[in-house]
Amino acid sequence: MSTTTSTPQRPIAPSVTPSDERGVMRDVSWDLYDRLTDAIDERSSIRVAFDGKDVEIMVVGPLHESLGELLGIFVGEVCDGLDLDFHGLGRTTLRRPDVDRGIEADLSYCFDPAKVAVCRAAHASGSNDPADFPIPDLAVEIDISPPKIDRPGIYSKLRAPEVWRFSGDAVSIEQLDANGNYVAADSSRFLYVRADEVTQWLRKGNSTQRPTWKRGIRDWARAVLRPRAGT
Repeated sequence: MSTTTSTPQRPIAPSVTPSDERGVMRDVSWDLYDRLTDAIDERSSIRVAFDGKDVEIMVVGPLHESLGELLGIFVGEVCDGLDLDFHGLGRTTLRRPDVDRGIEADLSYCFDPAKVAVCRAAHASGSNDPADFPIPDLAVEIDISPPKIDRPGIYSKLRAPEVWRFSGDAVSIEQLDANGNYVAADSSRFLYVRADEVTQWLRKGNSTQRPTWKRGIRDWARAVLRPRAGT
């Protein structure tokens, strides 16, 4: 009798790659966090988050940005395949003094038509004030290195309905429950895709020519995800 063994897949982000650098400032006031974020150029590789007590300062590298680009393309192609309208907010800093929290997601999107309308009105007016934009329906966190503050707690206070977390090895999908906690979900409520499917497409994105990969996502979304969405 013969046996076969499966070869484990390599992580999408190799472990030999240096992790993103994270530092923490403890017992920080909202005023200091607010001034700190204002002082950082929007195009900087520095990301800042505030969980109501501590500030995390993260310097992201090329791998982090490359993975974010792949995920952004994936979301866009799925939306195209589903003929789904959306508004991307990218790395917009979500600062809300009323809940004493702030964070900058790697990617963020609005799908609710009312939110999309607010985003487009703010965009048309030329506003660059985060307060003029709604909290996104979907936020994406790329965690090549482990967070040093309560990032899920920040999103919970902001009431972000869904968060995708990418460890560099696999994607997980979490949704906010009635108690304000994030729980693992079988699939995205907005894109109808499962976490393992997102991971598989990201793996293909590392080994397939980009135009072929993008067409494949669109075709797959039309053939597989549209029936799930009932469209």
